[in-house]
Amino acid sequence: MPISNDENSWPHSHEAKASEEFLKLRGGAWPSGIAVSEQAVRRVHTRGRRRNTSLVFSTLPLGMRVSESHSETRFLKVAQLEPLASIVRAQPTWLRVMEEGRIRRRAPDFAVLIDGRAELHETKQDAECQKSEIKLELLAIRDEVERHPGWRYSVTLESALMAEPLRSNTDLLWRALVPLEEIGLDLRLRTQAVLDHGPLSAAEVMKRAAPPAGRQGAATPWQDLLAMIAGGLIHFDVREKLTRDSLLWNRNSGPERGRTLPFCTVEEAIRRSSVVPQPTPFCAVKLRGPAQ
Repeated sequence: MPISNDENSWPHSHEAKASEEFLKLRGGAWPSGIAVSEQAVRRVHTRGRRRNTSLVFSTLPLGMRVSESHSETRFLKVAQLEPLASIVRAQPTWLRVMEEGRIRRRAPDFAVLIDGRAELHETKQDAECQKSEIKLELLAIRDEVERHPGWRYSVTLESALMAEPLRSNTDLLWRALVPLEEIGLDLRLRTQAVLDHGPLSAAEVMKRAAPPAGRQGAATPWQDLLAMIAGGLIHFDVREKLTRDSLLWNRNSGPERGRTLPFCTVEEAIRRSSVVPQPTPFCAVKLRGPAQ
């Protein structure tokens, strides 16, 4: 049974109201059975050498999300490039999970509304998924989550979050992640009009969407184009590094964009982690054996 989170106990912030409106607009909602909090339900850990506690700005919807590791921070950034994701919550709920005959309390890393479906989600280092106790924990949480209709449990490995070109695209677009209202409406409309008839290279889009000759700022800045991509106004192929030669398209034309994140099942995460090559210790000098 999940621990019931009384949502009325949380103050109704501007972010909460924005979330409700966003869900109504997208026609989605969290399924019953597991309560998803607007705020983190537990204190974020700050001890240990592996911790990297930080706040990450999110557009899903607008607000700050808390993370406590490099992989969680990376997930929050990459999730904003996922074309099917509409809501992300960090440390969203407590679950009571049966592990080896004992009831334990677990807080999954994220709740994600993706393609209209709800998932509780975990980010893990590859090596962690090779440990027997972690395997048992993931399987136990999966069994509890999927006991509730409409819910799934998924895992993303750190190796996937740090893979090229995903890492390059995320870092590049993250610097341009600004509210769309800060980009001129006329530039947005010109850009979308240019892409109405199919994919074009980024360089060609910049050329065609440029303001009329004689107007101030006659060229379309690369940063504005990146901001529109980061904001989901126009799309690109996430499987390739983003350059001026990359093909861009809008929501109504061009090919479907592939999913950005590999949301693995628990079994897939465990299986993939077992084939990750381990680093080879470096030794520049060949050691001699004992003298004969």
